[in-house]
Amino acid sequence: MGRGQLRRISPPDDLKRFNEIIHQRRGRLLEEWRGEVRRLPTARNMDAPTLNDHIPSLLDELASALIAGHTESVLDLQLERSPQIHGTQRLRAGFDIVEVVAEYNILREILYGVAEEDGIDLSGDISRILNRVIDRTIALAVDTYAKEKALEMQKRREEHLSFVMHDTTRATRDDSSRSSAAGDHLQQRSRSASRSVRIADERGL
Repeated sequence: MGRGQLRRISPPDDLKRFNEIIHQRRGRLLEEWRGEVRRLPTARNMDAPTLNDHIPSLLDELASALIAGHTESVLDLQLERSPQIHGTQRLRAGFDIVEVVAEYNILREILYGVAEEDGIDLSGDISRILNRVIDRTIALAVDTYAKEKALEMQKRREEHLSFVMHDTTRATRDDSSRSSAAGDHLQQRSRSASRSVRIADERGL
């Protein structure tokens, strides 16, 4: 092996190569990711397009950040609305919040593995960019998932309360009707008794 082959690739070259790998091996990356994610109980029987959801566009955003050579902090990083939509989609599909986080971390592990296979230096900018993009995506997806879940639970509580109130009102109305009927019956008996006394008086009994 010559000296040129032993030369350590500079960080800018690593950024470019990693970007190219993401584009060139997109199909393989997605296939491997789906295979791992389907080990999650909820994802087991999902079709490929539904399972993929926004992951292809996330790979594009990561590739763009690698080309730029930098990215904002996790709090300042601006991404498309796809993570928020993903959080809602996963809630509707029955994922729990742990599974939502797990599928992103699976993607992170696969990307690290591919980089290592190709001898790409994962220290410095590459690791920082990769982690910031995925961590920000997780934060957005989880935040949306949690808010949507809270709204769903509130709606269920309101529906349950409405059901209970309806039953209570109906029971109260029924009790009132029974009480009214009982009162009418007593009044009728009272009137009958009064008539009997009056008749007896008239007959001198």
